[in-house]
Amino acid sequence: MEHIGLIGLGVLGQAIGRRLLACGYRLVVWNRTASRAAELSALGAQQATSPAAVAVQCAIVLTVLTDATAVWPVLAGEGGLGEGLREGSLHCDLSTLDVPSVQQLAEWHRQRGTRFVHAPVLGNRHDAAQGKLLVFAGGHLDSLQRMEEVLACLGRRIWRWPVPEQAATMKLACNLLLGGMMALLAEAFVLVKAAGVAPEELLDVIGESSLAAPMFRRKGEAVLAGQTEPNFYLSHMRKDFDQVIHTAGQLHVPLAVAPCVREAYRRAEPGREQRDYSAIADWLAEQAGIRLRAERSGSAGLSHPDPRSG
Repeated sequence: MEHIGLIGLGVLGQAIGRRLLACGYRLVVWNRTASRAAELSALGAQQATSPAAVAVQCAIVLTVLTDATAVWPVLAGEGGLGEGLREGSLHCDLSTLDVPSVQQLAEWHRQRGTRFVHAPVLGNRHDAAQGKLLVFAGGHLDSLQRMEEVLACLGRRIWRWPVPEQAATMKLACNLLLGGMMALLAEAFVLVKAAGVAPEELLDVIGESSLAAPMFRRKGEAVLAGQTEPNFYLSHMRKDFDQVIHTAGQLHVPLAVAPCVREAYRRAEPGREQRDYSAIADWLAEQAGIRLRAERSGSAGLSHPDPRSG
């Protein structure tokens, strides 16, 4: 199997690296915080000294980074990919970026004769480790064909578009839905709890109705169980709403709801930046002065005064 480069070893990047190794690829990795490469190195990955060193060894390099401000130094900074990419090398960016940033990346590669695919993914670290991500790939046909085997290792389904910006917009649209669904579910939990109804009962109703969605069940159960291990940081969800709003402005699309949801995540963010984005439920509950989770004694009593009593 060929060498594949991987830059960006956060929660998702680590899982993608494990999956690539499981598929038999020889992996060359780099991360700004070098210690984060230790786990993949122990599994057989080679740790490079710079992004340029990754590009010298690999005809395909994947980046999994937070946003464009993280991508550009890796690409065009000192010791960046630009110093190692050769004509015909392929950079596949899996980050969630806004449309203007993806346009700039595509133009940067076009001017240098290197190939570019933007392929953001939908799913969490568990999906990545099992090769079950949903992949949104945009780029020239020959570049998409070159990436086919690698992306098939990572995802259970791949959607393809001829323009990288189309892939970017699809991922932002999905995160717009995810962030909005989570915020509304959390607010609904707080509302029923304030009325003396257990949020678990709301989840039960959702599951028996046309509202039923796996996301509501998984995230709802996690919130009510106090499971806070992050699959996607709250700060990243707020960032993605920034990118949704920026992209909508570029496309001349007025948004009525997204700015309100973005503001909720922005206000919830202090102290919760590195928690899962479902932690917005804790912030909303704090604003209402209630506790969503039942006490360990199993009592169903409210920690907020029941408005139906007295």
